[in-house]
Amino acid sequence: MPRRGALPTRFWMAGQMVDDQMTVPLPGVAAGTYGVLVGVYDGVTGDRLPVQVGADPEDPDGRLVLTEAWEVP
Repeated sequence: MPRRGALPTRFWMAGQMVDDQMTVPLPGVAAGTYGVLVGVYDGVTGDRLPVQVGADPEDPDGRLVLTEAWEVP
């Protein structure tokens, strides 16, 4: 839930942008550069929701591919 549950998606307005930060522990992952894929799920059914960015085609697997590489120290 965004912002540790303080801003449930049911309160979002169409087109509203919501920023959020989180830490993802990666114990046992080798140091290196990795790509990150993000999926958004329906909290009741667990179904993955469709994701589309601008005019780009929707990802068939419902994933948002972050273009910035992430460094694991």
